Amino acid sequence: KLGPRTAGSPPMDYWGGLSPAAWVATRCSANGDNCVPTGCCKEQGMTCFLKNEAWASCKPSCLPGIDPTDLDPEPWNCMPLGSATPGPVSVYYWSKMAIA
Repeated sequence: KLGPRTAGSPPMDYWGGLSPAAWVATRCSANGDNCVPTGCCKEQGMTCFLKNEAWASCKPSCLPGIDPTDLDPEPWNCMPLGSATPGPVSVYYWSKMAIA
């Protein structure tokens, strides 16, 4: 038998408090930029995912096919070009992703 659930929401930091390395801020791509040249993302919790051979973008996750939050209807390949940047995805990112 399981006990009662703990009140509240679980933390979204799956990295156990790890922080990105100092070089990430200067060498990696910002959200909205093409991250094909760098293969990494400045924002915590983001991974550089390939859309096609010319474009990749920083996203917290990716499913191959059409992304309903992307204005370009071309499908995503979703191959990661690097590892996720340590840390939780910002609340600001999720607030922009609300679909009406």
